[in-house]
Amino acid sequence: MAFSARPPLAEDEAYTTNRNIYLKPNYLGSDGDAGLGKCLTEDNPGYDTTPTFSPDGTKLAWLTMAGPTYESDAIGIMLHNLETGETSTLLKAEEDFEHSPYTLTWSKDGDRLYFTTDMRSRRALCSIDVEQGAKGGITMHTSEASLSLHGELSHDNGERQFLTTMQSLTMPSELFLTTTSLANTKEKGATQRQLTHFNTQTIADTALGRPGEIIYKGAKDEDVQAWLVRPAGLTQEDEDAIANGQEPPKKYPMAVLYHGGPQGSTGDDWHYRWNLQYYASMGFAVLAPNL
Repeated sequence: MAFSARPPLAEDEAYTTNRNIYLKPNYLGSDGDAGLGKCLTEDNPGYDTTPTFSPDGTKLAWLTMAGPTYESDAIGIMLHNLETGETSTLLKAEEDFEHSPYTLTWSKDGDRLYFTTDMRSRRALCSIDVEQGAKGGITMHTSEASLSLHGELSHDNGERQFLTTMQSLTMPSELFLTTTSLANTKEKGATQRQLTHFNTQTIADTALGRPGEIIYKGAKDEDVQAWLVRPAGLTQEDEDAIANGQEPPKKYPMAVLYHGGPQGSTGDDWHYRWNLQYYASMGFAVLAPNL
């Protein structure tokens, strides 16, 4: 078994985010040994987590941060060969990829690692070749949805099918069958088929605002991504007037809900605590910048 845990108490316990990956042949306590087992990450003072075995049990991958005091540091992927005992960097944070992986799932054949990552505040699905690493490039399977991966179902004739959960600013979580390939392009992206409709009727009966993404220049002339959700009930006449730079027949109040970041963002998802549609349904326009 492999697990992520805090190392034994140290003087800087309250000031470090350090977690290690431990490898133990038996379950905790089953062999009378209460020790943590072999530590694979002694040389890394940062946060190591999500240890995941390959299907054949010969490799172990995990997510890693380098910094010991920053819980939202950039994330990379480490790979440990259980047969040779060697540990290598599969994806170096910030250098090999500008986005951080947040989950790890092995392909059925053990050749690739799938991971989800935030791209413009959407949870995208990507993958990396285990043998080639970043040299072989990162395959982006989806980028226009907020997706959670539950596993690979098949990979026939170059196509790969996944069981996923998808959500957005206008749709609570539903299960989808996502079909993609290793040669995805913007012209040929993934296709999704909705499998469950738990909330379809409820959403159809609910007044929702139409969301859209905007990007504007911030104080340092850097691009700032934000969501703009129109108030529920905004008419086409109002939309046309606004698009033409005219004053709309009716004025709407605006709620500005900014996210402090950089440890998170307001995403294209149906948040059950901070839901932008709550304001839009009451007639507010909602601007949600990710600072």
